[in-house]
Amino acid sequence: MTTLPDPTPPERVSAFIGHRRVARGSWAEVAGILGQLDVSGDQVIVLDDDSGALLDVPTTRHPPADAAAPAAQPPLSPPTAGRPRLGVVAREVTLLPRHWQWLGVQPSGASAALRRLVDDARKTHAGRDRRRGAKERTYRFMQAVCGNLPGFEQAARLLFAHDRSAFAAQIHAWPTDVREHATMLADEAFDESHGAVAAAPAPALLDVVSGAVHLVVGPLGAGKSTYAAELAERLGGVVFSIDAWMKDLYGPDVQADTALAWVRPRVRRCEARIWITALALARRGVPAVLDVAGLTAADRQRFREWARDADVPMPCHYLDASRELRRARVAQRNAHGGPTFVFVVTPAMFDHMDGLFEPPAPAELGDMHVVSSPRP
Repeated sequence: MTTLPDPTPPERVSAFIGHRRVARGSWAEVAGILGQLDVSGDQVIVLDDDSGALLDVPTTRHPPADAAAPAAQPPLSPPTAGRPRLGVVAREVTLLPRHWQWLGVQPSGASAALRRLVDDARKTHAGRDRRRGAKERTYRFMQAVCGNLPGFEQAARLLFAHDRSAFAAQIHAWPTDVREHATMLADEAFDESHGAVAAAPAPALLDVVSGAVHLVVGPLGAGKSTYAAELAERLGGVVFSIDAWMKDLYGPDVQADTALAWVRPRVRRCEARIWITALALARRGVPAVLDVAGLTAADRQRFREWARDADVPMPCHYLDASRELRRARVAQRNAHGGPTFVFVVTPAMFDHMDGLFEPPAPAELGDMHVVSSPRP
């Protein structure tokens, strides 16, 4: 539950009891309506429509017409840094030594340089930030109110996959108040330039330093290898395919009864060596595209931690497609080969690997570029 951080109430607030919206408006209006309702025994959920944050429920039975949000507690001691009269507030930030070195030689000083960088980023990425904010507030609302509704997880994935029509179809059977509120909150979440299929990454993912490492993940047959090759061509980078590495290094050793317990540690070794090589390229300004499975959340998190420790940008691209379409693609590749063919994937292998894959949770999807294939 979020207590209002300052005396200024949210501009737009909604209150729900179960799946029924009982009030919507300003904080004062919602407080007044709730004060006149007998909500004893009911679970009332009040949310900020702009952020999706849960708020403390107003409990005043008969509030005045100009009811205001609860006043925030004053700080224990006045701030000793910053220039509050000018709106400048002191906070702590942590940077790497090279960042401080760069800030130290800026003619306007470190603080002014940081403010300028933030303002420039806000202007450059205003659309992306607006979409992200809309997705986050919608997901918070869905978590609080819709978590027990059928299709909740799929709806959340479609929200983060930029698929407006599929999202609308998924929530169509939800209660009217819930469906209309989710649709309203999510209106700005969908970039209309994203179709059902995205053949290239969003511009924001290409507007990074030239030495980025791009991680391409998804279930078997989703099209990762084709996408990775096209992405590397666009970026002038190098592709590292885990399938090719495993075939060349360990293929001759694989037997018909080789267990997964034998395969997994060798995949880990290949991935570690791929990362070291990709990082060396990135630090020389050459983009690297990693075509790996990323079967589990832990597998994907391991790459994120490597990128964080190395301080290298790593956009993550998640490819998704229906099971039927992926199975058909694998069968086609088995029969006819092609530039991405490495080895035959039997139906049993497909089923086994598909069962191991963990789709990204909505929170993880928020940091991914999602590429969805159309339904067959």
